[in-house]
Amino acid sequence: MENKTSSFNKFTKQYQLSKTLRFELKPVGKTINFLDEVIKKDKTINESYNQAKFYFDMLHREFIESALQKEKAENINFQEFAKIFYRQNQIIKKNKNEKKDRKEIQNEVNKSQRIIDEGRKNLYKQIRKIFDKKAENWKMQYKDKLKKSDLKQKGINFLMSAGILKILEDKFPPEKNEEFKKQNWPSLYIKDQLTGQQVYIFEKFEKFTTYLTKFQKTRENLYADNGESASVITRIVSNFEIFLRNKEVFENKYQNNYQEIGFSTTDIFNIDYYLNCLTQPGIEKLKNQSEDKISYNKIIGEINKKIKEYRDKNPKEKGKLPLLRKLDRQILGAVEKEEELIKATKDKNENELFLERFKEFINENKKRTPKAIALMNALANGEFQDDLNGIYLKQSAINTISRKWFSDWRKFLLNLPQSSKSKEEIVEPKIKKFVSLQDIKDAVEAIEEDIFKDKYYQDKIIFRDSDKWQQFLQIWKYEFDSLFESEDCGYNNALSEAEKLSSFNNKKSKKEIGVVKNYCDSSLKIYQMMKYFDLGDKEKKGTPTDFNTDFYARFDDYYKDYKFIKYYNAFRNYLTKKLYSEEKIKLNFDCGTLLGGFDKNKEKDNLGVILRKGDLYYLGIIHKDHKNIFDEKKNKEIYQLNENNDYYEKMEYKLFPDPKRMIPKIAFAKKNRKNFGWSEEIQNIKDKYEKFQNKKKDNRDAWKDEFDKNETTKLIAYYQQCLERGGYKKEFNFNWKQPNEYSGIGEFNNDIARQNYYLKFRKIDKNYIDEKANNGELYLFKIYNKDFSDKADGTKNIHSLYFLNLFPNEAEKLNNAILKLSGNGEIFYRPASLHPQKEKRKFSRPITKYKRYTQDKYLLHLPIAINAGFDKSKKFNQKINLFLAENKNRFNIIGIDRGEKNLLYYCVVNQKGQILEQGSLNEIAGVNYFEKLVEREKERQLNRQSWQPVVQIKDLKKGYISYVVQKICSLVEKYNAIVVLEDLNMRFKQIRSGIERTVYQQFEKALIDKLNYLVFKDGRDVFNPGGVLNGYQLTAPFNSFKKIGKQTGILFYTNAEYTSQTDPLTGFRKNIYISNSASARKIKELLKNFKTIKAIGWDKSEKSYYLTYNPFDFDKNNISKKWTVYSKVSRIRREKNASNGYWEYKKIDLNKEFKDLFEKYGFDPEKNDILLDIINKMKVDDQTLMDKKEFDRKAKNFYERFIYLFNLVLQIRNTASLSIKINPENNQLEEIDYGVDFIASPVKPFFTTKGQNEFAKKSGKKELKEVYATPNFGDFSEFFIGEPSVKEEFTKNFDSDGVGAYNIARKGIIILEKIKQNPEKPDLYISKLDWDKFTQK
Repeated sequence: MENKTSSFNKFTKQYQLSKTLRFELKPVGKTINFLDEVIKKDKTINESYNQAKFYFDMLHREFIESALQKEKAENINFQEFAKIFYRQNQIIKKNKNEKKDRKEIQNEVNKSQRIIDEGRKNLYKQIRKIFDKKAENWKMQYKDKLKKSDLKQKGINFLMSAGILKILEDKFPPEKNEEFKKQNWPSLYIKDQLTGQQVYIFEKFEKFTTYLTKFQKTRENLYADNGESASVITRIVSNFEIFLRNKEVFENKYQNNYQEIGFSTTDIFNIDYYLNCLTQPGIEKLKNQSEDKISYNKIIGEINKKIKEYRDKNPKEKGKLPLLRKLDRQILGAVEKEEELIKATKDKNENELFLERFKEFINENKKRTPKAIALMNALANGEFQDDLNGIYLKQSAINTISRKWFSDWRKFLLNLPQSSKSKEEIVEPKIKKFVSLQDIKDAVEAIEEDIFKDKYYQDKIIFRDSDKWQQFLQIWKYEFDSLFESEDCGYNNALSEAEKLSSFNNKKSKKEIGVVKNYCDSSLKIYQMMKYFDLGDKEKKGTPTDFNTDFYARFDDYYKDYKFIKYYNAFRNYLTKKLYSEEKIKLNFDCGTLLGGFDKNKEKDNLGVILRKGDLYYLGIIHKDHKNIFDEKKNKEIYQLNENNDYYEKMEYKLFPDPKRMIPKIAFAKKNRKNFGWSEEIQNIKDKYEKFQNKKKDNRDAWKDEFDKNETTKLIAYYQQCLERGGYKKEFNFNWKQPNEYSGIGEFNNDIARQNYYLKFRKIDKNYIDEKANNGELYLFKIYNKDFSDKADGTKNIHSLYFLNLFPNEAEKLNNAILKLSGNGEIFYRPASLHPQKEKRKFSRPITKYKRYTQDKYLLHLPIAINAGFDKSKKFNQKINLFLAENKNRFNIIGIDRGEKNLLYYCVVNQKGQILEQGSLNEIAGVNYFEKLVEREKERQLNRQSWQPVVQIKDLKKGYISYVVQKICSLVEKYNAIVVLEDLNMRFKQIRSGIERTVYQQFEKALIDKLNYLVFKDGRDVFNPGGVLNGYQLTAPFNSFKKIGKQTGILFYTNAEYTSQTDPLTGFRKNIYISNSASARKIKELLKNFKTIKAIGWDKSEKSYYLTYNPFDFDKNNISKKWTVYSKVSRIRREKNASNGYWEYKKIDLNKEFKDLFEKYGFDPEKNDILLDIINKMKVDDQTLMDKKEFDRKAKNFYERFIYLFNLVLQIRNTASLSIKINPENNQLEEIDYGVDFIASPVKPFFTTKGQNEFAKKSGKKELKEVYATPNFGDFSEFFIGEPSVKEEFTKNFDSDGVGAYNIARKGIIILEKIKQNPEKPDLYISKLDWDKFTQK
């Protein structure tokens, strides 16, 4: 079954990766009777863990506050950072105020921000040293109670070790339980589920430090020194920046008048004072903390109160006297009990608590919302006009408003400061993380034409002749005000209804849920718009330092410490709660290292054994009190069977773990030195090698250095001698090269890692196993999935294949084993959460709905290693590229388009651009997933209207992605093809992935994972390329989308620009951009003297108006080529239906529209040269052309109407997306409009794809609404050279998504050529000039 001609056969065994296999465990025999005790014990541990988290956090808080005491923090050089901060902010301010080239200004600003970032890094490291030192002090203080492994932990790492339990027990002893309860802390005791007795919560962790380790991992971020937003260190530095801005404002604005205004103190503006503000008590008093007398925020609050009073008495001074900003809470400044907002208590049921929390939410909003209104009014009224440089919008906010408010969003974004100098900026803007309002003001004022959408002018929100910045502010105010005033979903109406809610029906009536939903959603819109100004970010790098303290002090009054999202999610989750629960608990079977590994020597520690009987596999868990049941010395007879004995086979497994660590440990152990031939020389070489490796860790420049070859050979020779004399060579049958044949220690370690494992199965008496299972000494489970069912047939799933090939029958196959069992397996218990309910089906017997949730389930997670010991991932892309360059003509290209009418569309082309295969990926294996996803989305939207429990769509997506990835991978092997995807920016992928039928990002990640180790389930030999034990590795190990860049192995990303809007026959695309809102002056320039538009007229032979132009005359970056476009092509336009508010699309006859335009302004519509008449009229009677006439019920002058029609001619792709229309009054489906999507090229020979629309009303029956475009492929059909039997299907089904996929594949041809030119470092970016040259040659 293997493709013997595959060009990728050499790309196997490249690097190691891990996977976790998942199975169900079915209790065997009487095991089920003994599990109740296990479950109760582990429930107790799980509850202890959840209750103890509070005390872990309290311990961290105590540690932080102790480490940051004033006298210990004096060594932090805040003064030095203050100098950098002030100096660079002065430079930033100076540059922003200078009238220089914008790019030059931005370069200078970026340079200053980088210097500030370096200053931050230095400060981070200083603070981290204080924490490390304090952790060492704690370690020494408790050293007598700690294990050796805990004492080995350095600095902060000690706080993440199991030794922290000893400190917890010391700080929070049982005898203080009553004292803590009075402070409303969780109890130090929990009820033991098995005995019913109260037990000390930390007692349960002694054996189960894995719980502790996982939790502590999440707390490592508290001490991160890399700018991580959740770090205490980052918060100290960001608060210091607020402190410095306040100090600067004081010195500039209040130095001479603070007494007159009434400041109580000025000490807080001295840098030394900041040492008091490193921890929460010095920042601000919180609930349950001691009385707040001198905290920074209290003093700032009092000062701001005095400033406001003074400003009220002296209104003229208001703009000159800014408020000061409070510091942010310290991370873990307040540790609160982890409680669900809506959870029934003894006194109140969930509905009562829901109503109580909802009222809390309303009251909090009522306090904060007026502050948001006042701030937005102040902004719109110009109150902050003098310091717009200090007010910022997030990148995500800019992206949102640019598309929502601006007619040409790309032009606006390109006028803003960009985050990099990459080529992509030419066509695709990449703005900075934060953009100031001054930058936005400069950007809108730099654009001459009308830049906002027509609706704002038509509705008289703004006026065309007014100042552009004032237009922006007016739109801002209009959009913000509309959040309150909208009749159907405005905040004011929603609040009025919400306040009337005095009870909440247990049945969750749609009316009551609607009230809650409307209020929450209307409040959310306000919150989201205010969040635009938030300066918070996951990484501190690049965040503004010159913020306006007055604006942000007022912003903080609304936004800071607002638990909006917590409440919103709690309400939504409660009202959309699933019928079943997926919650599960981990089962430990009284063993902290359960399934930590399967090594024979560790069975008594890890308690796990694997058994086999015939084709079935079993997991045995040894009872902790019966660890010797498989000990051969004590139970010889169970292994001595005669022919009549029935038997299981027990796996015996040996592992030589982590050679990099284990070999030196064995070789240099003092007890082994004499036997192994240790010498001072070899010790020196080993020490020298370790220093060399550490240097490489700390210094990237040292990575290229190589350790001395002679000394490497001596060290390897010594290691081989140790392994031989220690008996390891014989035990594991190690087969190695001569020491001098290895390139380094790493290669030797990898060689051992490939051979460090063996397993075999040994017969063991079945009666003995059954006896132990039935008396509780062995918990026995069948390892199960559908492939291990009695009814199983067909191809096994990949998890089953991996699992079965872990245990080959032939021992020799385990030399250099590809699949290996790893440690750290886990067992989970998920209790039944539903009562069985039969559901009738039309043509089959009744089935139990959600059957898997009606039964208790035991689940096994079993990690495995694939390609253990192989490490060729370094420069993986370069290896692929060299291979592609050397064999360029052997490869084809698969282009994949994220479609409009198709979930995904693929096209396989050769390097001549001929199509080998193509098709929609809507339907896989006879199932139309597009229709299924549309149906699911319809159900979800209906439910969302009233926050009813939401239909699951995750499994449907998962199934679709699995099928489609397998299809693409089979094409990769079949055609020796690389894969090219659209390089959609991360924000786009994440937002679109929220729309149920759009599965692009999930598909992309699944495809990368599949190509990491590509296996085909087609019956081929497991050792052949693409077999289970020899998978293709065609993508590099995955870290994150951000780090991928434009390539991972054979998977390439190309900019999506123009791929879906390029005529595949002529290469025509929309190549000039004039906004429909362009000024009349600009449009006149296009028409005047034949400079840009060369001809306009009626072509009798084509029965169409034509326009001739050269895009080079519009933009010198374009290719110089004369194009003639015709108006006879099919087009659609979108219009809003005034009666129902829905957007609709209609076919437009451009010939008719041009004729109407020309006739209304007195031109002969059938003249061959109309442009000359237009130019003449512009010279003698331009006012007539400026007069407005009615078109489409709107008043437009000649120029406005002409440019609108001209842009429609150039609009090669015509799209109206799928729309699900729901009546908001009765929450009933009205119609599913499947939309329309087609390409119609306006240049000869008028390439056109099919354009027809379907819709379905409540009945579900589909009907054809209208044909918008008739297919015309011209000679393009000849490009298809695939199987003749499907050529007719190609011409019938190839649509605009197919064109997109075809053009993406053609960009792959360019990519291969670029790789051939420079395989080591190819420039994979394809500019629009590259694209035009390729498509138009």
